[in-house]
Amino acid sequence: MGLAFSAVQIWQASAPKPADLEVAMSSVAGPQSVPAVSYDRIRKVAGESTPFSANPIDITLKNNGDRPALITAVIADVKHLETLADCTGSGAGPAGISAEYSIKIPTQPPGAALGPHQQDVRFEVKPGAVDRMSLTIGPEIESFYNYPYVVGVDVKLVHDGGAELDAGSYAIVTNHKAVEEHIANSSDEACAQKNLEVLETIYAYQSIKSSELDQLRDNYRALAAG
Repeated sequence: MGLAFSAVQIWQASAPKPADLEVAMSSVAGPQSVPAVSYDRIRKVAGESTPFSANPIDITLKNNGDRPALITAVIADVKHLETLADCTGSGAGPAGISAEYSIKIPTQPPGAALGPHQQDVRFEVKPGAVDRMSLTIGPEIESFYNYPYVVGVDVKLVHDGGAELDAGSYAIVTNHKAVEEHIANSSDEACAQKNLEVLETIYAYQSIKSSELDQLRDNYRALAAG
């Protein structure tokens, strides 16, 4: 019996460990290009390709197990979706922008944006390896060219038989051409104060935030202070 018990212990000790996935590090990267087209919302027709950039969420994953870890879905639980007013007085531009985000947030009907949105993926982390997953998240259709959108989102990764891994909370901004215009050319003090109040609700949300949000807030604070 002693020999048999020892053999079982040795076998258990040497058996491959299942996938053991953890988030080693996460961040919001600087603006990166995302394919996008202009969009006529009235005629429901997509137009030409247009320059567009947004903040990717970078999640570094580590698999401590002896078997591959397979991520099969991403759940983006949207807590905030805010549109900043145009403080530049430069006009609206195209009726809308449709970007090829990893996860598109529906904006219709009203209220559809908030809550969890799941996107199927296939992302494998090999045994003992570290790998990085990059995600872009934003509205399905973004209205007008000089209106930045701010998104606050909790991210979970579904892997290996339905387990959910908490991958952090993030606050990001989309449409960086609009962001650049706001930082360089905002001139309306009342508009800046309104946008500052919106951003303060985002800053109360515990999350990793893009540096562009800091730049926008600093810009609006200076303008609102006169």
